[in-house]
Amino acid sequence: MKVIQLLPELKIGGVERGTIDLSHHLSKLGHESAVISNGGSLVSLLDQHGAKHFNLPIAKKNLKALSQIKNLRNIYAEFQPDIVHVRSRFPAWINYYALRKLKGKKPIVVSTFHGLYSKPFYSKSMSYADEIIAISKTVQNYIHHNYTIDSKNLHLIYRGCDLEEFNINPLSDAWKDLWYKDVAEVLIKKGFDKAPTFAVPAWLAKILAMFSKDLKLTLPYLGRLRSVRYAKNAKDILGWKPKPAEESIIEIAEQIQEMGLIK
Repeated sequence: MKVIQLLPELKIGGVERGTIDLSHHLSKLGHESAVISNGGSLVSLLDQHGAKHFNLPIAKKNLKALSQIKNLRNIYAEFQPDIVHVRSRFPAWINYYALRKLKGKKPIVVSTFHGLYSKPFYSKSMSYADEIIAISKTVQNYIHHNYTIDSKNLHLIYRGCDLEEFNINPLSDAWKDLWYKDVAEVLIKKGFDKAPTFAVPAWLAKILAMFSKDLKLTLPYLGRLRSVRYAKNAKDILGWKPKPAEESIIEIAEQIQEMGLIK
């Protein structure tokens, strides 16, 4: 069986990670897997399990991306997929129009609703599928109330992750008092010398964020205390042993470096 997945990019994210995991599992089962996207740091993971990647500039919602309908149709004609799995609204529209003029046998279309999409009309493209996956009961109910679909074609499949790859240990108590400056100091000790260590008042950070995209990303967290005290239940009930904060920080930084996202 040939399965091809369609999404904007293969950068870091939940949708992207799910795409890689499904592709890997399909390959292990002996199926032929492929992904269509605008590329990204996770493409190399497809190479590791023998999946194909077709690069298509569909990450941005513009006329140039809409012009890719014919190119997408050509990819389908080359790969001859049995199943097309769409994971994002804009690529789903491109898929919809590409399949309308596809000659020969048309593939089964599967879509996954990864959240409660706003603008139901724009999101209709995700409902133009033979089978629809909802990642939670909340999403499933939302689809029922906002889209015209056949209930028998809507399937509840919860999201998950590979527990052999991702850390399942709860955070230690040390994390609850950890500030960004503390994280930077840990990284510098390990040789990540580009980590910033200076602190500025919140009002100044807001002004500087007008000139820095990276700093702008931190604005929602200014002045907020994020508690991890619920980790105590995981330790007491499940017997999990948390990793030290410093060890976790270093592991995360090294993995990001290995993926080429930082130098």
